[in-house]
Amino acid sequence: MHPIPELLAPAGSPEAFWAGYEAGADAFYLGAPDFNARKRAKNFTLEEIEQTVAFAHQNSRKIYLTLNTLVFDSEIPALTDLLLFADQAGVDAIIMQDLGVLSLVRSHFPRMRVHASTQLFCHNSLQARFLKDAGVSRIVLPREMTIEEIGLIADAVPLEYEVFIHGALCFSFSGCCLFSSYRFGASGNRGECKQVCRLPFGNGPERSYPFSMKDLNGAPVLQELLGKRPAALKIEGRLKNAEYVSTTVSFYRQLLDTYERTGRVPRLRETLKGQRAFSTGYFVRGAYESLTAPDSLGTLGEKAGSAFIPENGLVTIIPKIPLSKGMRLRLMDTQGRVACEGTLLHFSTFKGKREDKVQWRLREAQTSDQTHTVYLLGSMQPPDPRRTLRHAFAFHRTTPLYLKVRHENDVLLVHASAEPYVHDCLFSFPLTLEAARGEQKENALSAAVSKIFCEVDRYPFSIKVLDVVMPAERFCPPRLLKEIRRTVFQELFDAWNKMHEAKKKELKTAILEALNEIQKREKSERLPDIDGKKTFQTPLFIPETKVEDWKKTATSLIKHKVIVASTYGQLSLLHHGPEVKIYSGQYVYCSNSFAYDFLTSKGANACVLPPDIDNNTLGLLAQYKSAVRMRELARELFVTRLQIPKKSYALGKDRFAVVSNREYDVLVESGL
Repeated sequence: MHPIPELLAPAGSPEAFWAGYEAGADAFYLGAPDFNARKRAKNFTLEEIEQTVAFAHQNSRKIYLTLNTLVFDSEIPALTDLLLFADQAGVDAIIMQDLGVLSLVRSHFPRMRVHASTQLFCHNSLQARFLKDAGVSRIVLPREMTIEEIGLIADAVPLEYEVFIHGALCFSFSGCCLFSSYRFGASGNRGECKQVCRLPFGNGPERSYPFSMKDLNGAPVLQELLGKRPAALKIEGRLKNAEYVSTTVSFYRQLLDTYERTGRVPRLRETLKGQRAFSTGYFVRGAYESLTAPDSLGTLGEKAGSAFIPENGLVTIIPKIPLSKGMRLRLMDTQGRVACEGTLLHFSTFKGKREDKVQWRLREAQTSDQTHTVYLLGSMQPPDPRRTLRHAFAFHRTTPLYLKVRHENDVLLVHASAEPYVHDCLFSFPLTLEAARGEQKENALSAAVSKIFCEVDRYPFSIKVLDVVMPAERFCPPRLLKEIRRTVFQELFDAWNKMHEAKKKELKTAILEALNEIQKREKSERLPDIDGKKTFQTPLFIPETKVEDWKKTATSLIKHKVIVASTYGQLSLLHHGPEVKIYSGQYVYCSNSFAYDFLTSKGANACVLPPDIDNNTLGLLAQYKSAVRMRELARELFVTRLQIPKKSYALGKDRFAVVSNREYDVLVESGL
């Protein structure tokens, strides 16, 4: 047998989770309504997360909760509540982007596993070592890496590594796209990306989609990738429907299972179909021409009709084909832009003057007087798994229970401990036993007591130890024993809950006090902002093959008075004494007090604040003595490993230019 990685599926909804479960996924990543990078997905309620975790664990699957957005100080109380919930629900790990969240979790939730999101842009061993030392147990690698680089990082810093194998690709480096934030006030680092890379640029005959990427299909290079022993292969797609999840998981399940048996990845006759053309991404160093599809947005699907949005969030569709519940629809405006996309769930049909019409209620309110074209992306009426998930949760046992039952001097003694809060409770019940009836076995009473106390009923107890010693040749009516058991379990449950709530309150208080302490300590006269044109900035992207060369270069930077470390992994290399000041760069994303405190503890003399987040949003952080802004720099919109064709790009009235670096290109605002 050949070892294979975990197959990790997206779950943007309970229906998508169920589709992936039935198709054979080993683990799932899903989000709550807040603090996740796919706010447009249907996502899960907290109750649904509890139920899904229970079902997954009962069926040997894992659940990873996405907390992969930047967080502000004003959101720390709500974030803390979600972390407390995740800890109690028993999620197998959280996926995070914010270094402040990482610091908070490691300080206050020591047992919780943390996976570093691809948004942390861990592209070399400097980054990986920093994250490993900070307490991360797995790193989700960026999609912009070759198979060779994946192997080199894994050799340099042994750890679990997760690799995207299939799905949509971003034009910009993971976590380094600010275009949506600048243009629409909707940050991809806050789960609100408007996919500017899919918009048409230019006008007339020059109109094209120069930043629209083909989708990733890693099957052609899977054999080579498996040789690097990744811990998990990840399928992108929390915005996709259950049909996509089912089909894609099934495809890769077949490939992995065959490899496990034979050591070879087969070539399947049936291939995956996508909304766009496929490429093998950056696995084999990709070029702009092979990874992008500038001539079209991609395969739009079947034309299903036309639509307009006269009221806020209510679409009126004139269908050309029959529409039914579960269909995935996309609305495109006359400029080729995606107006909305979703699954047809809440809708009604009515007769118009000339034809039947469909009214569809969108999840996000919007209004438009344009006529839109409707495309059918897929259709599936997935089963609703909620009843099954609720049933699983009803029988979920998470609290270890230790019991010792004795009978002495006409008293039944029950010693009980319910971890981790209730220890060595003693319950006593007057109980006079009767003589054994008929031909009762010698230890029949002990067996009867054991059986009754193993029945935990509705309580969340998992019996770990049950030690019963009862007199021989004695009898007790089962009714009395069951009443005693119910009393013991109810009092234990009440005591456990009381202690649990007290611990949660204590932990939340400690976190908020830590936040308040940082705010009081750091609020003072700020350092002056720095001039980006006169300050030395380290490269944002250093491929693993160039790390050793760059380490040698770093020793010569002592001539600079201020050095901006563009990535967190560079901080430890840049210290040359008190005469050189090291600032963490804008893409390190110091967006809250915990991130600020963490970065300054790791060697940053000051932190450059994210350029697309204003001071009002950052709150007191913007007033800290070592929190600065970088001035005199053009706005950076995309940062990519691809070599962008060198020309001017237009989006409406705005113009953009390409700035080339040794290993990457940057699209910036242009005054031309």
